[in-house]
Amino acid sequence: MISKSQDNTAYTTPYLDIDKAIRTLDGAAIHSEGAAAADDLNTRLEKLVKVYGSIKPLLVAVSALPIVPAKWQTALVLFTQTVDAVVASPEIDSDFKSGKDL
Repeated sequence: MISKSQDNTAYTTPYLDIDKAIRTLDGAAIHSEGAAAADDLNTRLEKLVKVYGSIKPLLVAVSALPIVPAKWQTALVLFTQTVDAVVASPEIDSDFKSGKDL
C-alpha cells in the first residue's frame, strides 16, 4: 500500500517538472520576437520549437491521465511524436532546438 507521503511525492515531482518547463515560456518575448521579425516559415517554426519545448511535459502528463479517453490519449501521443520528429529534423537550426533554454 502506498502511504500518503509516497503518493504526494509521485505527483509532486511531475508537477514541479511541468511547472519548471512552463515557467521557461515567456509569451511576451515570443510574441514580440514574431512582431519584430518577418512572419515567415522560419520564424513560425522557431516559435513552435520554443513553445513545444515548454509544454511537452504537460502534454505527456495529460496524455497519461486515466480520465482522458483512449482515443484522445492516442491523439496526444501522436501529436507529441509528430512534433518531436519536426523538432529533431536536421533542417532545424540548432540555435533554437527544443528545450535548449530549459
